[in-house]
Amino acid sequence: MRVALSAKNSLSSGNYQGFGLIEILVSMLLLNIGLLGLMGLQTLGLQAERSAFFRTSASLISTDAVERIRANRTGFVASDYSSATSEANDSCFKRAGCSSKALAQTDLHELSNRAAEELPYGVLVICRDDTPSDGTPADHECDGSSTRVAVKIWWDDNRDGIAETLVTAGVAFL
Repeated sequence: MRVALSAKNSLSSGNYQGFGLIEILVSMLLLNIGLLGLMGLQTLGLQAERSAFFRTSASLISTDAVERIRANRTGFVASDYSSATSEANDSCFKRAGCSSKALAQTDLHELSNRAAEELPYGVLVICRDDTPSDGTPADHECDGSSTRVAVKIWWDDNRDGIAETLVTAGVAFL
């Protein structure tokens, strides 16, 4: 016995033409939105990595400055780090003949150059200050009356051309 099946394929009717194409376009749109979100996350991750790199550089520079100040206690007591000009003294590159003031001057020159080279718009200031976490590159706000030396470093962390991010380190001698 033969049974005749006459089932109609509902997808083959003319009412659904192009529906698969619309589904593909919608899925591509959603995929592109997701990929744009991933690109945004990647960009934020790169910015955070760059900021962490600059903070690490600033911390290393400030640690180097504090160690140099500790090594030149006479220069610290005489406030040579606060009043030094940012010029290297050739006598400090030799074995003998370098005074504590000349050493402070050379240290400040080397540290300032390092901040300018490693940090965008990097500015370094060494001064006596009770409140080391204030000030700007234009106005350091060093009170000068403290027994504590503050190492202040500013740089442009968000690439707007203005050095405003501050990392400080301090050392106090009794």
